[in-house]
Amino acid sequence: MPGVSSHEARVMLPVFANTQDIAAFAAQVTSRFAPAPADNLLTPGYVIAGHGLYAWGVDARQAWIHLEAIDALLTIELALRR
Repeated sequence: MPGVSSHEARVMLPVFANTQDIAAFAAQVTSRFAPAPADNLLTPGYVIAGHGLYAWGVDARQAWIHLEAIDALLTIELALRR
């Protein structure tokens, strides 16, 4: 993942409640991401509960890499909790 140079890197993955109120959702996302976290956590995406994972990057390839990396980490976390 771009920006990750160590196994000790911390990645923030916010989880937002699913809602049909797009204005309220946009306000939640805006307040969560602005201003940027002071401790320089990487935030390559977020989850909408009951809906799915969204990821981004400087281009489609990087966004896909972020999506795959987050999916792999979540799969491992789920396996550890079982």
